[in-house]
Amino acid sequence: RPVLRHMDVTVGVRAGSNVSLVNVRRPKARWWELDCIVPCFSPGAGATLCPPSLLMEFRRLSVVPLSAGGPAFPMADGSALSKVWFLRRATELWTAAGIEVFDTAGHLLRLRASSLRAGAVDSGIRAGLPEAVLRAGGRWSSSAWTAYQTPGNELDLAGAARAIWARANAAP
Repeated sequence: RPVLRHMDVTVGVRAGSNVSLVNVRRPKARWWELDCIVPCFSPGAGATLCPPSLLMEFRRLSVVPLSAGGPAFPMADGSALSKVWFLRRATELWTAAGIEVFDTAGHLLRLRASSLRAGAVDSGIRAGLPEAVLRAGGRWSSSAWTAYQTPGNELDLAGAARAIWARANAAP
């Protein structure tokens, strides 16, 4: 899996609104596939989670030098943001926000990288992304991504997002 480079994540305009554009490069093992540009739309005025605005703010405030061929989201030492670091931080926010998810047997579930796939599929479907884009974005080589389609409760998701953002923005 190639590292997402700084030049792979840009801000552009679609239908008169700012969007984040993410270039998902084709995997080395599937040379016949094409790169795919996935737009991440702004949810509208006043929204807390606005990908284009947050990307521009991140780049404006970054103290780490950003280069076109370097990672899109570098660590303090310039290396790419790691999956381990991301999951550790997401778990901290998840726990601090008081979010608990249980399986059907009542066991508490841990946050894993695969946990984010369901949310990505739902978000993509709601944004009207075609199947080809969903498959490219999630690196799916089959229709297994359809297993992640859930009806979801948007009020619960919105509440969870507010709790995570409140915790992330709180002073220690």
